[in-house]
Amino acid sequence: MEFKLPYLQAMRQQAPKMFNRLSREGTLMAFVDQKAAEASKLFHELTANAPKGPGGYPKEPEATEAAEQVMAVMLDFPKHEQTTRQMDERSALLDQPQT
Repeated sequence: MEFKLPYLQAMRQQAPKMFNRLSREGTLMAFVDQKAAEASKLFHELTANAPKGPGGYPKEPEATEAAEQVMAVMLDFPKHEQTTRQMDERSALLDQPQT
């Protein structure tokens, strides 16, 4: 499961404060490597009992479902790392009445 590039893109868009701070500190790639390792571990935990293909990779639809769950969990950035506009947009989306 490819995680690093989607994580970097999501961080840049959703948590620019975090992205900029880690970039300035020179720790961005080490942080992303750590998050990728966490994502990989979570993916393997979620697919531990899934049927596997010949190469040992989980079969569909379990692989896709697990990847979506990993992305949902791992791309939830802390609110204090988001900009005010992003928090306002997120709050507006979450506060909309369900139809």
